Amino acid sequence: MLLETRGIVLHKFRYLEKDFIIHIFTEEKGKLSFLVKNSKRNKSLLAILQPMACLSIQFNYREKRDIHYISEASPFHDLGLDLYMDPVKGALTFFMAELLKNALYPSYPNEPLFSFCSKSGIQLYHSNQQQLALFPLYYTLMVCKLLGIGIPEFSDATYFDYLHGIPSTCKPEHKEYICSHELELLKTLLGTDFDALSNLRATKSVRLALLRSLLRYIHFQMDHFKDLKSLDILEQLFNH
Repeated sequence: MLLETRGIVLHKFRYLEKDFIIHIFTEEKGKLSFLVKNSKRNKSLLAILQPMACLSIQFNYREKRDIHYISEASPFHDLGLDLYMDPVKGALTFFMAELLKNALYPSYPNEPLFSFCSKSGIQLYHSNQQQLALFPLYYTLMVCKLLGIGIPEFSDATYFDYLHGIPSTCKPEHKEYICSHELELLKTLLGTDFDALSNLRATKSVRLALLRSLLRYIHFQMDHFKDLKSLDILEQLFNH
């Protein structure tokens, strides 16, 4: 079946030395894998297959096939290479794409999540310095919400037990919880939209500690979720 849909690039890696396997989050069929041959014909295609790139793609879809082949592809949000030329924003696209890649099940569509993620690159591109500092936290919380594992807003708890996914007024008996400054930042972010990030302030250490806790929370909620390789690079960005 020839299918025309939209997709978000999640990951690209070499296959058999010359070719590439591309993981793409498609709007209609969820996360799929594609083989792209490293040839002159595909040179322009490979150039646009960057993390979080939003594409209109055409391919022959077969339900039981593990690998598909792209017939045509073109950007539907054309930010060019400007987003990737910025070292901070470019590195953040790797984090965003890897988070999605590790959280999504293959061939499982999620249109609300796709809609948000297809716009998140534009939000990132236009982020000011303060929005940029808080963007990983905002993005992670939104992805959790749209995956069905969102943290509900709360105000009176003094702890968030991320092992069990519940706020609490009593200190948990284990170490998997958020408290103090990280908890206050979490409470604020849960009720904040993207534009309001400009008005929030948090230290590098608080932001990083909260992000690590949120990724642990996802791991406890989704057994298949793997540690992010891009997190080490992202730590350096928290200097902003």
